[in-house]
Amino acid sequence: FVAKKSYDKRRFNGKCFYCKKTGHKETECRKKKADEERGQVARETSDYAFTATSAMGKSEWLVDSGASSHMTSVRDKFVSMKELTTPVRITIADGKKIDAVAMGTVGLKLMDGTSVTLSDVLYIPEVEGSLISVAKLAEKDVIAQFSKDKCVFRYGDATVMEAKRCGNVYKLKTVGDE
Repeated sequence: FVAKKSYDKRRFNGKCFYCKKTGHKETECRKKKADEERGQVARETSDYAFTATSAMGKSEWLVDSGASSHMTSVRDKFVSMKELTTPVRITIADGKKIDAVAMGTVGLKLMDGTSVTLSDVLYIPEVEGSLISVAKLAEKDVIAQFSKDKCVFRYGDATVMEAKRCGNVYKLKTVGDE
């Protein structure tokens, strides 16, 4: 009697983003798990935005195409804020769960002297840094156009703001940066 392993007919047919082999996802990748155990996995700043924010100035905002909401840990940037009766649980890129305890409106003074208002910004005191959600801006008909050195935000024909590329992330600097 020989037992053969039966494979589920719904087996994943795509390609792993880590090892580039077919048949499994990155989250199931044995090579990645082995490399992580040996400490050989370099995390890119674009994939783990909040892990890179400790080196950011209080007035820098990272542009995040994967963020569902604008978020910041800088309370004094809010022009209005409402405490949430029930905290909103957010899962960040590294899988950690954190709580947003308030939501409000943030006023940003840009380096060129213009001002921009972001609404529905989540206040998350546990993390350092701030994220601008491309998806939230798109809901307001703001278009983000990425190039190799900057991200330009447009509303209609007008350029609203520009974020410069720094490594693998796009940073929007505002007045008050160190």
